[in-house]
This record gives sequence, C-alpha cells and structure tokens, in this order.
Amino acid sequence: MNYVLSFVFEFDNEDDTYWFAYSFPYTYTDLQHYLHSMDRLNLTFYRRDLLCRTVQNRRVDLITIGPDGTAQEGYKIKSSASNPRRVVFITARVHPGETPASFMNHGLLEFLLSSDTQAVVLRKHVTFMIVPMINPDGVFNGNYRCGITGNDLNRQWDTPSPWCHTENYHIKQMMQSLGDDPCLSLDFVIDMHAHST
Repeated sequence: MNYVLSFVFEFDNEDDTYWFAYSFPYTYTDLQHYLHSMDRLNLTFYRRDLLCRTVQNRRVDLITIGPDGTAQEGYKIKSSASNPRRVVFITARVHPGETPASFMNHGLLEFLLSSDTQAVVLRKHVTFMIVPMINPDGVFNGNYRCGITGNDLNRQWDTPSPWCHTENYHIKQMMQSLGDDPCLSLDFVIDMHAHST
C-alpha cells in the first residue's frame, strides 16, 4: 500500500519569498549561539571542547556533562580502574535534514544542565559526552542526507577518511579511546535521528 501526502498552495504575492520545510529549522548558528550561552554560565559540571574542524572549517563540538569539576578535568573526573566512570556518548544530526534530532538533543542538554533532582543524580553517576551536530557543513549548506563531500556520513564509520569524513574519524577515535580506557565504562552510544516515515 502506498500513501501520498499532497496539498495545494496558492502563491498570492509574487514578490514574497515562500519556504517549505519538513520541520522547523535548527541551524548551525542556532547551535553555536546556544552553546555560547551555556559557556557564559560557567557551570562546574559542563565543558565544551573542539573535537575537530570540518572540511569547511566549522566547529564539531564535544560537550561533556558530569559531576562538579568536569569543567576543569573533563571526562576522566573521579575515575579509576577499580571504580570506572560510567560514560554515555550521544551524537545527533549526522543527516542535516533531520532537524528534530537537534531539538531532541537541545532538550536533552537543557535537562542535563538543569537543577532537576534527576539531572543532578545522573551527573553524579554518569558522564555524558555529546556531539550535538556531527555534520555542520551539510547543515549549513542545506543538504538533506550528505556532507559537503557528497557522502552520507552515517555510512562512513568503518574506515572514515581523516580529511573527507573528518567528523566520523575523530568521533570514532574518541569512542575507541573511551572503550579502551580501563578507568571508564562506555555504557551506551546513542545516535539521534528523525525520519519522515
């Protein structure tokens, strides 16, 4: 069985610009503004690092949220081989057109950074490492599934190129180092998507 969504739109003013969108936009600039606002709060349990730069020189941010002291010490805070720190690694927006993934990630960040009792308990016991936008070049250039080099980055995890798939390359290196570290326990990897079907 096939379904088709169709609608009729009347362009009533030829001088206006009309936009149609699958979902509300969430731009690279929106993300950067939000992260800058978080930086200014000087939270002791929040840290923002540059994971890498894209082919077009945009930031791929790595956000670390954990117990107090995370801002200075990063993800290895309060960990040892006898008491490994639990880590959850979260990524979003590998496909630029899936803007709801950014809204989900934004909501998750808001919760984890809040004073909600559950958020405080989670930060005490788990470190969250978040890459909120894997494919900023694709987002900036208005692509739906691909990065700027024309590749679907979600199909480039086996042997990512350090230049052509730099985001994947650095994320994979980071996850491998987390998995290999006896002082850490990489418990979950969550990749946020949002499909139209």
